[in-house]
Amino acid sequence: ADNLVDLIERRGDEIYGIKLHPNTLQLDANDPQYEPYLAVAQEYGLPVLFHSQDNYSDPLYIYETAQKFPEVPVILAHMGMGSDDNHWYTFGILQTALRSGTANLYADVSWLSPGMIVAVLKRADDEMLGRLFFGTDIPLGPYSDPEAYPARVSEVKSAIAEAFEDEEEAAELIHALFYQNAYDLFFAGRE
Repeated sequence: ADNLVDLIERRGDEIYGIKLHPNTLQLDANDPQYEPYLAVAQEYGLPVLFHSQDNYSDPLYIYETAQKFPEVPVILAHMGMGSDDNHWYTFGILQTALRSGTANLYADVSWLSPGMIVAVLKRADDEMLGRLFFGTDIPLGPYSDPEAYPARVSEVKSAIAEAFEDEEEAAELIHALFYQNAYDLFFAGRE
């Protein structure tokens, strides 16, 4: 964490967030060793993105850590990764955090299928809709291919446009998911 502070002090205008990857570290996301990094994030007003999955990166573990720093925006990358069951599990944790006000959680949905993204958008309330992103942590695999990623974005936008009959509502959801929500979190305070 001291090295991170040094980096932020030297190049803070280039740093928009902190990423933590419990799987790579093989350290549960609720381990106290993450707390100094969240303290740095809190001090410098930075969001923290955690890889989330059903292992070291369990969304519940992330939530437990995020509760200790309720002002810090914490993004659940891949919204639990894996199966739709994992995504709904993560959705429930996000919903619990928002309703209780116990953590400042967000989620990146770029790992989800277009159909699952639509299902999440249909189930989310207005507050949750403002906390969903596409692409803050681009998934590995075929979607990181420079040619495949734009096609994936197009698929998701088309799925949203088809699923929401009100064209204005669909356009607003697409704008929020692909631009506005990330802008509000990462850039709005820097102007």
